[in-house]
Amino acid sequence: MTKLEKLITSEFFIDKYLQNVPDNFKWQNTPLQIYPLSRLTDLFTLPIPFIRNDYNFLFYLKQGDFVQVIGTENYHVQADSFVFVAAGVVNSLQKVSKDMAGYFVLIKDEAMSAFFNREKLLSLYTINPVFKMNSSDSAWMGSLLELLWSEYESDQPNAFIGHGIGQALLYKVLDLSGINKPVSRMQQIAIEFKILVHRNFMTEKNVSFYADYFSVSENYLNRCVKKYFYKSSKEIITETTILNSQVMLWTLSKSIAEISYELNFEDPSYFTRLFKRFTGTSPTEYRRKIMHDLS
Repeated sequence: MTKLEKLITSEFFIDKYLQNVPDNFKWQNTPLQIYPLSRLTDLFTLPIPFIRNDYNFLFYLKQGDFVQVIGTENYHVQADSFVFVAAGVVNSLQKVSKDMAGYFVLIKDEAMSAFFNREKLLSLYTINPVFKMNSSDSAWMGSLLELLWSEYESDQPNAFIGHGIGQALLYKVLDLSGINKPVSRMQQIAIEFKILVHRNFMTEKNVSFYADYFSVSENYLNRCVKKYFYKSSKEIITETTILNSQVMLWTLSKSIAEISYELNFEDPSYFTRLFKRFTGTSPTEYRRKIMHDLS
């Protein structure tokens, strides 16, 4: 397993991207965690570079705003919204307002598996990551999160109560997102393909590998993927590879050629052309911007 395939943990994130954390700050050590945004606002070292978390997370924003990049999209998130980012999805927190209020919820995969059956889990991968709520739905979600925070801040938090509230929260997310229909076979293949690409993009860039995995033809796999993600299977593989190469370029001790070979490209110049076609800038220019941001 290469270094990039190791998704970063919550512990690494706290150590690397939060600053001036008070000694008495209480970090939770459970599969489901919750923190008020007002306690985190001044701790972020911004902008946070592109990272891939090994946990799922949800922002509930009641007040203020922030800018988050998720995959290839840039979102300006404003009050009465929630943001859901699944484990393994490349993301970057760019800006936060000082008056942010709401909650940050961290959900590890073991908690997700306990909350949902496989079909519901797959449904979460189909939702828009950012959703604007009306005042009534926002108040409902805020009240639920206040209960969860109250339980986890008690002297003896009850994991079963936390589990029940967390499950209700995610069902509400699915309900607000309009995901009520069963997942079709084509949709299941498309979603699982995307998950599989996140796990194998380093070594498997041919569509045939993924088609064989699902025991379908490349043409059928492509139809499934285009129907739900509006991109070809090859485009998804390339997009995932280039997004993750942006994560790798933050490791300044590695040359661009080394990163290219680590991503299993035989020709670094081909990687450079692909990177520029996808991002509009070369790896060298992208890294120069990183170094400027760090200075």
